[in-house]
Amino acid sequence: MKMLASLVALLGLGLFTVGCSPEDQLQEAQEDFAEERQETGEAIGGAMADGVVTPEQSEDIAEEQAEDVQAAGEVIQEQGDLLEEKADN
Repeated sequence: MKMLASLVALLGLGLFTVGCSPEDQLQEAQEDFAEERQETGEAIGGAMADGVVTPEQSEDIAEEQAEDVQAAGEVIQEQGDLLEEKADN
């Protein structure tokens, strides 16, 4: 379910960023990445609070880390798009 929500959020991001400048799209991707890293930190902190990580918490952490990687990929994509835009001009 969480993965579906992530995909919907990314789709929303794609629709939102159409028409924005490459710099704006990069900044948005960087902000999303920072938010994902914060959520991962919270998931890890919550799981470690009592010193025992349950299988469910471990799965949640893995999902959060996957979202981090996906958000990092978006940043890289936007950086490439910005470089391409600048090279073309």
